[in-house]
This record gives sequence, structure tokens and C-alpha cells, in this order.
Amino acid sequence: MNPEYEFLFNALLSRARAFDPKYNDSSKLITEINKMLKDDKNNDYKDQIYFALAEIALKEEEKEQAIDHLLNATANNTGNDQQQSIAHLTLAEIYFNDAEYLSAQVHYDTAITFLSENHPDFDALSKKEKV
Repeated sequence: MNPEYEFLFNALLSRARAFDPKYNDSSKLITEINKMLKDDKNNDYKDQIYFALAEIALKEEEKEQAIDHLLNATANNTGNDQQQSIAHLTLAEIYFNDAEYLSAQVHYDTAITFLSENHPDFDALSKKEKV
């Protein structure tokens, strides 16, 4: 029996979210995720795949690699506004924490565009974007 592909896809991305570098080596997980990028049936999901790779890179304190993956996530978005806002928020926070405020502002601005006004942090993020 083969589980539905969507189930496998989400399971692999969940493994990336749950990954902890203290207890596991990421190389096998990264290889599996990179295979997903090459599979044509994942063309509409590349934003989520790149975001998963960015999450692993951030946990391993590979900031430049994470930024590259996040930029790829935003460039490969095919209409998933929630994923787009999360990727831009993550980029904004990285740049803000590095005192690269102009770069942070650009990503906050884009994130706010895609973020629902019902988001619990909408007001705080909106203020950060304006400042």
C-alpha cells in the first residue's frame, strides 16, 4: 500500500519543522527535500519546500543559506499568500536582528501586504514596518 502523496509530502515538511540539530544530522533530510525540488509534481509547492530548507538552515545557524532558501521561497510562490507572508516575515526578522533595517523594512512591507488583518501580530508588525 502506498500512502497518498500529499500525506508523504506533508510528513516530510513536518520532519523539517521538527528537526533538532542537537539530536539529528540533517544531511539525509536535506537530500530527501532536495529530491522533492526536482520532482515536477512539486512545482506548485517549491515555496514550501524552500521554506522547509530555510527552517533547517536557521536551526543549524546557517543564516546565509537560510536567506537564500527564503528568497527562493518567495520567488517560487504560486499564489500561497500565507506562505509568502511567512517567508517575508522570516526574512524581515533576520535582517532586523542584524540591524539591516532597510532590508527588513522591505520584507515587513511585503509581508504585511499578504498578511491577514486577523493575524494576532498584525498591528505590531504593521508598526514595525512603518518605523
